Amino acid sequence: MDSPYESREMDRLTRPGVAEASKPFVGSNFQAALKDLEGRMREAASNLEFEEAGRLRDEIKRMKLLDLEFANEALTGAGEEVDRSAPKKWRAEAAAEKAEAFRKGRL
Repeated sequence: MDSPYESREMDRLTRPGVAEASKPFVGSNFQAALKDLEGRMREAASNLEFEEAGRLRDEIKRMKLLDLEFANEALTGAGEEVDRSAPKKWRAEAAAEKAEAFRKGRL
């Protein structure tokens, strides 16, 4: 921590409440964090707080997309170029499968 900016960042990160608030997003707690956000989104919607529910929905989508992008990079072999469009293709395929299941009455 040579610069004053780094020390300010450490102060911000070690401030009471910050570490606890970010804990669900650390490490292997990704699925738990998603479930927590989905629960909070549903609760906000049931309380007619639609702006908050929409914000949480967008956060869930962002987190899922980041997870897909990370998995794509992790699964790409050494020396290969990362296909940046792959997560979007996967999402489109999953949405098409879900729509097909809905049309066939399986959902």
